[in-house]
Amino acid sequence: MDSRDSSERTLLDQLARGDQAAWGQVFGAYRDRIYGFCLRMMRNREEAEDASQEVFLRAVRAIGTFRGDASLNTWLHQIARNACVTRLAAARKNIEDPAERSWITDLASDEPGADRSSASAELREALEIAIGELEPVFREVILLREIDNQSYEDIARITESSVATVKTRLFRAREKLKIRLAEFR
Repeated sequence: MDSRDSSERTLLDQLARGDQAAWGQVFGAYRDRIYGFCLRMMRNREEAEDASQEVFLRAVRAIGTFRGDASLNTWLHQIARNACVTRLAAARKNIEDPAERSWITDLASDEPGADRSSASAELREALEIAIGELEPVFREVILLREIDNQSYEDIARITESSVATVKTRLFRAREKLKIRLAEFR
């Protein structure tokens, strides 16, 4: 067991005992990542805020059942995925709000003087729209792999599917995106 595993195990023990400082540490460390994932899944800030709050509430309630088979990061993303999928299913629609398109812009360089041509801006916008229009099972794997840099194994745990299923969904999602973005080639 390496020191990271040891420190996570210690943290998990503190969480299981209801240590508020430990929960504050987890919230501080994962709040932005979980919110970002929820925002990209929900495509609506208020829904994403609600979903990310729900993630931490669910985590507090379920910490006693967490076996540690996966990392805390993977477990929280799995809870986030489930919260978002549940909310999307309840809404039965994908809310598209042009004001929520800022996350893709963040992928571009923030360096002063970086060239942000209109074609580049159009591509970023088209990419975000195309990702947003993907079915949730394809959108989640693209976001987890390409934006959150999760491993295939972690994505499989988060989505409660096999690595082969993750790879298949990623392939199909990428193919759908290629078709949608063909004009930018």
